[in-house]
Amino acid sequence: MNTIYTMNKWNLLVLLIALLGGFALSSCEEEVMIDTGVDTSHLNTANEVYGFLQSVDNPVMKAVNVYKENQTLKVTVGLTRPVNQAVEAVLEVDESLITAYNTEHETDWERLPASVISLEEDGNILIAPGDVKSYEMEIRITPSEALEKGTYLLPLRLKMKTGGIKLSTEEDHLMFVVKAMGDIPSTDKGKGIVTICYVECNKYNPLNAGEWTLRNSGKQLIDIVHLFAANINFNKETGRVYVKLNKNLQYILTHRDKYIKPLQDKGMKVCLTILGDHDGSGVANLSDEDARCFAAELKAVVDAYGLDGVDFDDEWSEYDKYPLPGFPKRGPYPYARLCYETKRAMPDKLCTVYYIGACTPDPAMDANGFDMQIEGMDPGDFIDYSYYAQYGSWSEGWNTIKGMKKSQWGPYSLDIQESWPYMMEQTVKGGYGVQILYDLRPNSGESLIKTVARGLYGEDAVHSGINYGIDW
Repeated sequence: MNTIYTMNKWNLLVLLIALLGGFALSSCEEEVMIDTGVDTSHLNTANEVYGFLQSVDNPVMKAVNVYKENQTLKVTVGLTRPVNQAVEAVLEVDESLITAYNTEHETDWERLPASVISLEEDGNILIAPGDVKSYEMEIRITPSEALEKGTYLLPLRLKMKTGGIKLSTEEDHLMFVVKAMGDIPSTDKGKGIVTICYVECNKYNPLNAGEWTLRNSGKQLIDIVHLFAANINFNKETGRVYVKLNKNLQYILTHRDKYIKPLQDKGMKVCLTILGDHDGSGVANLSDEDARCFAAELKAVVDAYGLDGVDFDDEWSEYDKYPLPGFPKRGPYPYARLCYETKRAMPDKLCTVYYIGACTPDPAMDANGFDMQIEGMDPGDFIDYSYYAQYGSWSEGWNTIKGMKKSQWGPYSLDIQESWPYMMEQTVKGGYGVQILYDLRPNSGESLIKTVARGLYGEDAVHSGINYGIDW
């Protein structure tokens, strides 16, 4: 079943104890499953044909955010091998799937209201003779007063109308998790490019990220804000790694209603960057079990402070200078495993990677980047976005991350204080989907920001005139 798992939220007091004292998680036994796409190898037989249902734009079943605008989902029906006749099938909303889903995942989400759902051709779909794949069927979600803000389930089941085609119970349905955003606006500017901004929280106020809009559309310039940075640290007493928050970041998170919620209310996502901290532990040298446990702690932090995801940065761990007994050697596999476990724990949240360190090819380590699969999944399936770490330089590093598309990659990151955006046109025409802006400050970088906005979105950027300093 294509599912999203929700763990019970930790009590905030326990979380703070964990963060301050390196609390060791006593159990990491919860299994969290996310969709891996459709692997039909187990369906292939010499004399039988199986059909299966597959999501087009959302292959790993990330949560679908629905704002005030209509939202269209696309699915296809496939066959394990072609047949010499037309194959007819029908797609239906099957409410019986919801009870099992909520029981299995300890959620209480209701079905998306029928009044906001419409299936193309009333759900009827056709595969032409000799083909193994149908056309892309559209499922439209039309927000209305009946759709209150919250999280819903859209359960879809496939039924074959043509005889002789079998269905596996694993591939005959999809479960979409739909997050109705209510009055929160969308930052989507219709260009296929998201702008991600890093804010140094030791020095600057993240609220400054919300003061830049586009002149004509009124959309927020920045789509995602990364709070830079929390640390991964090793606790000698427990033998575990944990999330360490310095006093500045802790203050911002504790006062999320003041520093984070205003950004989210404008439609922006706010994520937490995880960075090494000079003690030999890092995102690229955890065992499978430690990666699982650390991902569970990250989920606790994200849930407690209402964040939208996690960003990983493999710097400053100093693995060789401070080797830790029992820890694996630094490498791309442990790093990719951590990203996988993070997405397993939080499939409705963002998981992003700053392209530096063990995720990059390194001949000295005989490493080719994220070229492996984890539990049958490509890293491009469980990493939402990645981006080059050398400011003002260009990289095609997306092709060293197995399964990643150009739309997930930022080839040309910019330091607002030091870079100049010469290659905006190449980013747009090349089909890349991410632009990084690092080190946003008040009263600084106006010329660069406006140039980026015009280059990416064809509009001037406008500043509100409000600048926020540190007030903690």
